[in-house]
Amino acid sequence: MRQTTILWIAVITLLPILSALAMQYDARRNSGTIFQEQAEQREVTFILNTADPKKAETTFKLARDLYNKGVRTTVILEGSGVTLVRIPYAKQFGYDGEIAVCPRCMATFGIRKDELPEGAYLAPDDKVFTIHAGDAMRPSFE
Repeated sequence: MRQTTILWIAVITLLPILSALAMQYDARRNSGTIFQEQAEQREVTFILNTADPKKAETTFKLARDLYNKGVRTTVILEGSGVTLVRIPYAKQFGYDGEIAVCPRCMATFGIRKDELPEGAYLAPDDKVFTIHAGDAMRPSFE
C-alpha cells in the first residue's frame, strides 16, 4: 500500500510539470523558435557597412550557407562596405546570391558603376532609405 501511495504522489507531482513542458514545447514549435522546414519562399537580407575583412568573410559565408539551403539572400553593401566591390569577397567565399550596393555610398567612396562585380546592382531608393533612416520613416516611392 505504501508503494501505491508513493506512486500516486509521484504521478500527481509530475503530471502538471510534464503538462507545462508539453505546452511550452508546442508554443515554441508554433512560434518558429524551433527550426521547421517551410514551404514558402524565405528571404534574408544582410547589411554590410564595413570593409573589415573578417566581418566581410563572416557575412558572405553566412549568406552563402543560407543561399545553398534555398533561402533567397541579399547582401547590401553600404557605408565603407561599398569598397568591397573592388575585392572579390563574394566569389572568394562562394556566394552566388544577390548583392545590392548603396549608390549614395558609392558616390561618397568614389566608386563607379562600372566597378560593380558581375551580378551586383544599385540598391533601389526604398531599400536605401530604409537602411539609412530605419523603418520608422518609410516614404512611398510610387
